[in-house]
Amino acid sequence: NANPRETFVAQKTIEKGENWSTVYKPLGMTGSNNAVVELSSIPPLNLGKRLKYLIRYPYGCVEQTTSSVFPQLYLSSLMDLNQTKQEKIDKNIKAGIQRLYQFQNAGGGLAYWPGGKDNDWGSNYAGHFMLEAKKLGYNVQDNFINKWIQFQTKKAQKWTSKGNTSEDLIQAYRLYLLALAGKPDLGSMNRLRLKQGDKDAIAARWYLAASYFIVGQSKVAEGMVAQAQLEALPYSGNNGAKTFGSKFRDQALILQALSTMNQRDKAQQIVGQISQRLAADTWLNTQETAQALIAMSKYVGPKKSNQPLTFEYKIADGMWQKVSSTKPIWQLDLAGEQASSLILKNSSNQLVFARLISDGIPAVMNETESANGLELSVSYTDMNG
Repeated sequence: NANPRETFVAQKTIEKGENWSTVYKPLGMTGSNNAVVELSSIPPLNLGKRLKYLIRYPYGCVEQTTSSVFPQLYLSSLMDLNQTKQEKIDKNIKAGIQRLYQFQNAGGGLAYWPGGKDNDWGSNYAGHFMLEAKKLGYNVQDNFINKWIQFQTKKAQKWTSKGNTSEDLIQAYRLYLLALAGKPDLGSMNRLRLKQGDKDAIAARWYLAASYFIVGQSKVAEGMVAQAQLEALPYSGNNGAKTFGSKFRDQALILQALSTMNQRDKAQQIVGQISQRLAADTWLNTQETAQALIAMSKYVGPKKSNQPLTFEYKIADGMWQKVSSTKPIWQLDLAGEQASSLILKNSSNQLVFARLISDGIPAVMNETESANGLELSVSYTDMNG
């Protein structure tokens, strides 16, 4: 079937003591239907839809491979996972690790496609995922990490400023990762900090400050960002191509740095912006989607909620089920091929953000008429106009 998968999202902010009644209707051909109920005590991340987009993305370059698995490392900090979901996530992450081995060249850098020349952003991004995966207990070959650290160290030491925002960000990210790996290059860090840099390199400044924080120089880090902007600037022309950059992606990088430096109190505005974009039906590319989910995971993950997420739900004629979770997000997979009514009752003392996400592939000649940010106008005329 040549039709693309369609997704429909119904959502509701449920006040304390309120109910939300809705109906799930299968979308698309039998066998292609999926449905998930998602409740959250934080502004919605559209987790069900965004993760499906990453996992199903049909290509496999170094950026897309990394983006598909990186956010999955942190899902357990956002939500309670049953054994089946945890096993599926573990399988995905392990497959991603094995695939990324194929991108590493003899010198330790990673190519955009296996066998190609080293790609600076790809080497940073994929290496970051491998470090975090290893820290969480996944088996990542020491040989891969050691060669990657040697490559990154050489690149950091040979780096010279070209007055380019993207080049500054690549170097700052590289230095952040070396600090994260326990192999900081303080000389290169000081060189980048002291150079008369591009004032537009806002995300680079935050990443470099986070590098100093990781190596224990918190005073230097605080001084760097005391008056720093919290809003990234938009890219112009082809300036962001080397880093797959966009203003939204850079906002996510700033949020990651803020979380690393335990400055979450400054992050409320960014959190709101990222949540709003993730929750909307607007298209985001793989880099934006993954970095935003990683940033929100790092922001939310270590925090322990004083108020658990508590609610009740009832599917069709079934019994009422009570749920209480200390995690900020809760999901339930529905029987995708079966239409059913759903009632949710907020029994907590806080707002609950509810979403019903359904998707499927429509049969040929049975597509759903819908407009998602596009408008089509058609007129038919005869030979006389």
